[in-house]
Amino acid sequence: MNIKLLLDENLSPWVAETLCKEDGLDAVHVRERALLDADDRIIMDRAYTEDRIVVTCNVDDFVRFAHARELHPGMILVEEGDLLRPEQLQVVRHAVAALRAERDLVNRVLRIWFDGTAIFEDTSVDLSAMESAPVATSGPGLESAAKASSVDASSVLAVAPSLASRPAAASELGPSSDASDGVPTPLLEPLFPPLDPPPLDDDPEVPLSAEPSAAASPSADTCADPPHPLASARASALAT
Repeated sequence: MNIKLLLDENLSPWVAETLCKEDGLDAVHVRERALLDADDRIIMDRAYTEDRIVVTCNVDDFVRFAHARELHPGMILVEEGDLLRPEQLQVVRHAVAALRAERDLVNRVLRIWFDGTAIFEDTSVDLSAMESAPVATSGPGLESAAKASSVDASSVLAVAPSLASRPAAASELGPSSDASDGVPTPLLEPLFPPLDPPPLDDDPEVPLSAEPSAAASPSADTCADPPHPLASARASALAT
């Protein structure tokens, strides 16, 4: 497992420096990314972009963020927040040792204690279990609210009444009327004026079936987006 760490501001930058120098780990501190006092969500976004595991003592907030995200690289949650610098280094080393035996930490968190106790938790978001909230619809002529999963046809008819039941406006009535019953005859006009047909192209040098040249069409390689750092991790997480 390729371990890359992003240490939160509640851990000492010295821990990240020592992990790099003595343990050969790719570990950075949020201070190196100009993220001191940054919102926790911004730190999560940076960790996702760089495919790094967040190491933090802010357990409650980051657990909530982890459960709210569809995909994240993983988190190491240090359960004791009042450790000295050498103790912080020791507990992070315990976490790294526990990760060595794992395939990855995608969509999981590792809770770690100073004595080396380690607990892995899955934080995957179950999108299939999510249900749409009912949509309340009310107004004149509606007897009950329509739900998002089922719409009563009578409600639709109540919202859009028949034009035959609506009294004609004064602008719709013409000057003449039916002599048999004396009821004014409405003038029926088209909603949109008819469109003139497009002119024919008489130029014989430009065939109508001409295909665009290959030079004018961008290639698929040019338009393709670069792969996301966690694309392989997403596929691995969904396959298990």
